[in-house]
Amino acid sequence: MDCTKIAELIATAWEQIDAINAAILALSSGTVKEYMLDTGQSRQRVEKKDLHTLRRDVEGLLSYIQSLEALCYGTGNIHVAPGW
Repeated sequence: MDCTKIAELIATAWEQIDAINAAILALSSGTVKEYMLDTGQSRQRVEKKDLHTLRRDVEGLLSYIQSLEALCYGTGNIHVAPGW
């Protein structure tokens, strides 16, 4: 996969993170009970009880971005240890 396609995937992931963070902030304010989350790929209604899941989704997307960057830019760490 070339870096152009990877950069597009990274940009899409950041857009999803922005959308999820907007939902987290709105629900954390205490005045909003429900939020319509539109990630550009799907729309779903989320509530305050979903905050843990939303935060986990952000963590997963950040990990995904890190993996993509390692593929394209070689920014990953590899740990090598002897087998004995």
